[in-house]
Amino acid sequence: MYRILNRSVRSISFSRIHLSEAAPRVPSYYDRYINHAPPDPVSSTESKELCENINEAISQKKQNFAIVYIGGEQYRVTDHDLVEVQVDWNIEPNQRIKLEKVIMVGSEDFTLSGRPIVPRNIATVDAICVGVNFTESPRVTFYNPRAPRRPGTEFIREKKVILRIEKVSVKPNLS
Repeated sequence: MYRILNRSVRSISFSRIHLSEAAPRVPSYYDRYINHAPPDPVSSTESKELCENINEAISQKKQNFAIVYIGGEQYRVTDHDLVEVQVDWNIEPNQRIKLEKVIMVGSEDFTLSGRPIVPRNIATVDAICVGVNFTESPRVTFYNPRAPRRPGTEFIREKKVILRIEKVSVKPNLS
């Protein structure tokens, strides 16, 4: 052991390495996690042109879609869709409602994204309640997992509301 520690170590010379020469950078797997610089701000003329183009696309009256936040979940809906939502609302069949938390709205020509939601004067989603269903699902719990002879069974009752989306409308009043 003393012989290994007492051996002399050769010195390494760095005279041949030139730090000024930069090798081309190879893309890394971790580059996707880098926060890049935000895009340049849009000028007022570009903003006006963009709003005019979007207002023109809205006025063509194509089928719109919307991403709506209902009961803690997001749903992508279009006209005449049926959506089953697990919520505890006091609602009856044939009752009309307006879904106000619209996260995104668009068609094949444009998409408007909200921060966090699209303003209510731009996009509206009208729906009608088709039915209210109660589902019961059993949940089995084993009180003693080493001897699972007498499991405890309880039934969880959930209220599900079925909505028909009547209309996803977007008003062309962007400025």
